[in-house]
Amino acid sequence: MCEEEKSNVNSRLIEWLNRHGYSLEMKLGKRMNEANYITRNSAYYIDQDTNKFREIDVIAQYKEITGFLNISFVFECKSSKSNPYVLFTSADTLNY
Repeated sequence: MCEEEKSNVNSRLIEWLNRHGYSLEMKLGKRMNEANYITRNSAYYIDQDTNKFREIDVIAQYKEITGFLNISFVFECKSSKSNPYVLFTSADTLNY
């Protein structure tokens, strides 16, 4: 493979990665690690409705040394340059 072909393959690969949000997942995992969270990228769980495996992009956990505090975040990373993402909530979403 000549240098021009390598360059073309590399640029197409980077474009594909950026378009699908994988770099966002990696950056998020890295930042959460830097903030002293234990992180897992691409964790799987079994969907209760379909009995199929589903992927969670990033799980971040902070466990306080005494065990009294445990904070967990579950992230789904999305990337779209052309379509907006809309989140629907109910009036009592934060009232629990």
